[in-house]
Amino acid sequence: MSLPKVLCVVNKQLPDNDYRINFRRHSRQVEIAFGLPGRPRCLAQHEYVSLGFSEGFGLRDITCFGALLLHLWKNRRNYALVHFFSTKLQLFGPLVAALAGVPSISTITGFGRTFNRNELRYRLLRPVYLGLARLSLNFSKAWYFQNRGDMQYLARRFPSLSSKMHWVGSGVDGDAVNRKDFQQSPLVVLMVARLMPDKGVEIFLKVARRLSGGAFKFVLAGPPSVGQNALYRKVVQAHNEQLIEYVGELSTSELQDWYQRSHIFAFPSRGEGMPRVMLEAGYGLLCPVASDIPAHRDLIDVGRGFLLKTGCEAESLAGHLDRLNKDRTELKHNAQSYQLYIASNYSIDAYARRMDKYLDQLVNSSSTTEHDLRKVA
Repeated sequence: MSLPKVLCVVNKQLPDNDYRINFRRHSRQVEIAFGLPGRPRCLAQHEYVSLGFSEGFGLRDITCFGALLLHLWKNRRNYALVHFFSTKLQLFGPLVAALAGVPSISTITGFGRTFNRNELRYRLLRPVYLGLARLSLNFSKAWYFQNRGDMQYLARRFPSLSSKMHWVGSGVDGDAVNRKDFQQSPLVVLMVARLMPDKGVEIFLKVARRLSGGAFKFVLAGPPSVGQNALYRKVVQAHNEQLIEYVGELSTSELQDWYQRSHIFAFPSRGEGMPRVMLEAGYGLLCPVASDIPAHRDLIDVGRGFLLKTGCEAESLAGHLDRLNKDRTELKHNAQSYQLYIASNYSIDAYARRMDKYLDQLVNSSSTTEHDLRKVA
């Protein structure tokens, strides 16, 4: 018997090791196809639908949503669900899916700059987002959240719709690092992020300058960002002054090597949904020291890493590094505890079990709004 089919629509190209790609191999409840701007090598042609959504908002999105509506309408008897990712897709996709007669769900990977920044334009956008979110939720079967803080925030805003909100987390696939020398000097402090101000790169540079002198080796990995030339020049300057080692964008195997060689994972990012690098750092047996945001509160607790004090992240990060350098037993304990927590709760297997449970409830629901999902296969 064939499985119900779900179309996952994403607004960017996905690497072969993305958790959504991996989920298609682990799910026992559904068959998955992807609507993407380009086909990953690991997907067969029948698993791929060409949709030109990109990051950000633009006039081109009108054409893309039109193409999505047409595709869903033509295939409305083939899809049990359409699953949306990213802000614009989760806000407008459910309405398009409803017009086509296909039930929809969304995964909320994070609220982004609209809620993480305090500039006037972002504050003005918040009520717009919330209004669209309420409308979208009414057209959706469910919204799944990668961190509990975002879910709780929206549930407080829309208590009548809170039954449609569920935590699902995320997942990574890989081999855990089992052995590491935590008595090594210098300690390697790794940060992995695109070179953007919101990621806290300047905080990392400031701490590297403050603690230069031999106790630590600071390593920054990640590609430059369009329009962030000034920040890129600061990174290059810090590299040339030997305050940090900037290794640029790395392949999966190269990044895995740095996880193996590092001891502390510094991530002072202002806003994340559920950062993949934080999960990978857990598998890599690193002790996390990260900003105090909802996503990181899901991962870090007493004895398995450290949250930075909001408003003075650089001073807090420097203080934690100095403490861990002096107490290597505490460093090792936190790294091991963090790895155990990530492996138990954020493996791709754990994520697949959670997502499959939700999908099973939807597919086998006794009543649906637009059509009976049990008859779609």
